[in-house]
Amino acid sequence: MSAPVRGRPAAFAAVGALAAGVHLCAAWLLVEGAALPPAAANVGAFLCAFPVSYLGHRRHTFGAIGAAGAGNASLPKWLQVSVGAFGLNQALYVAALRCFPHVWYLLLLAFVTATVAAGSYCLGRIWAFRP
Repeated sequence: MSAPVRGRPAAFAAVGALAAGVHLCAAWLLVEGAALPPAAANVGAFLCAFPVSYLGHRRHTFGAIGAAGAGNASLPKWLQVSVGAFGLNQALYVAALRCFPHVWYLLLLAFVTATVAAGSYCLGRIWAFRP
């Protein structure tokens, strides 16, 4: 594995793309396989993608904090950032589903997720993963 580069936007984008891929795949499986409505599937998809996001950002985007075990201090902070971002994601997604009922639900979810990502990056860099 490559050494972490603290705060690098390209690493954030790569990890975010992986987590978003997990999120979108999980949403698709929950809608198509479990027959959940898209808004409900988004909740389960978030739960699947969170570990990918946290571990990836801790290791590759922001780097683990040097002291043994200190990296775990970022978990509750990143959880707060992620839950807050998810709340915004869910609100925007529900609004998008209502406003654009003929647009494919995964396309709307991808757009909303990408829109909310910039705020997550800023909060991760300045607070959640700050050494």
